[in-house]
Amino acid sequence: MPCSHGGRKEVDKGNFIDFSANVNPFAPNDDLMEMVKSTVSKREFYVSYPDTEYSRARESIAKNLGNGMNGDNIILANGSIELIKLFSEVFSKGEAIIPIPTFCEYERSCRMCDSDPIFIRRDGGFEENPLPGIKSTLTPMTSSLYICNPNNPTGALMKKETLRELAEFLDNEDVMVFVDEAFIDFAPNESVIDMLEDLNNIVVGRSLTKILGIPGIRLGYGIANKDTIEMLRNVQMPWSVNNLARDIAENISRFNAFITYTVDKLTIERGYMIDRLESSVPGIEILPSNANYIMMRIDGMSSQEISGQLRAKGFLVRRCDSFRGGDVKSVRIAIRDREDDDRFLEAMTVLFGS
Repeated sequence: MPCSHGGRKEVDKGNFIDFSANVNPFAPNDDLMEMVKSTVSKREFYVSYPDTEYSRARESIAKNLGNGMNGDNIILANGSIELIKLFSEVFSKGEAIIPIPTFCEYERSCRMCDSDPIFIRRDGGFEENPLPGIKSTLTPMTSSLYICNPNNPTGALMKKETLRELAEFLDNEDVMVFVDEAFIDFAPNESVIDMLEDLNNIVVGRSLTKILGIPGIRLGYGIANKDTIEMLRNVQMPWSVNNLARDIAENISRFNAFITYTVDKLTIERGYMIDRLESSVPGIEILPSNANYIMMRIDGMSSQEISGQLRAKGFLVRRCDSFRGGDVKSVRIAIRDREDDDRFLEAMTVLFGS
């Protein structure tokens, strides 16, 4: 199955409002833009290689995270996708368990590294009690598990203590766990980074692409114990993170207020969108979400029909049948600012309202 992503307006060729890409609509903020302008105006930006250790950037991220982290617990990456690839290369040997539907890059990276992805469904309260499904799938060949939390595309969240119980069980089975926290800013109290001192089988992945709105720059990082980070860095290409992304990482604390502000705004907008859609579109079902997107279906309609009619009105959404194991009746909708959200709501009412 090919790996598909949202946010491809250049492919769609038109004047669309893009609800297919779950990137912060309030980004980039003024502070980041000023920093970028300053960085790229300097000759050193162009003629100097990045420091292969990225020492200042790693220390800056560690300090910003707290929880007793230091630079040895951090690996800088060219977006979280590079980190997923590194994890697969080092730890996904034999079989890798992937609960679906979820982010397609876990499967793609496993296959690139000659690991066999074993898929289990997220149905039936998986987030509340994942152990039975994991145990029934586990074999002597299982080497790793991939968990997106909150999950993409469903927005479902697994509580921290549930993840701890799962990771402790898998630690005894010598199984590594990749916890993708690309959207954890919307549920910060459920992050597992405070478990890393006790559990050596967890690698946490973070992305700054979405929350800072910088998909064109590519910046992510991994968090784990020192030995695990060293194993990942040993297979990483030199200079995979450019000078601009490095400088953003070195100044990460400058953006905390912006992140908090926009998470609060988007959480309000998410509630607004859900309330308005449920009151104006008969037969709509919206899954609970802990991220800046929602997954919805409408009785009697396929995802192709929903996305096609919205596209004709100038809106791009993500069809969930583009995810392995995804619902052929569901679409994923990013949360944007009030102006775009109101335009979308008006189109939904015209197209599907009573």
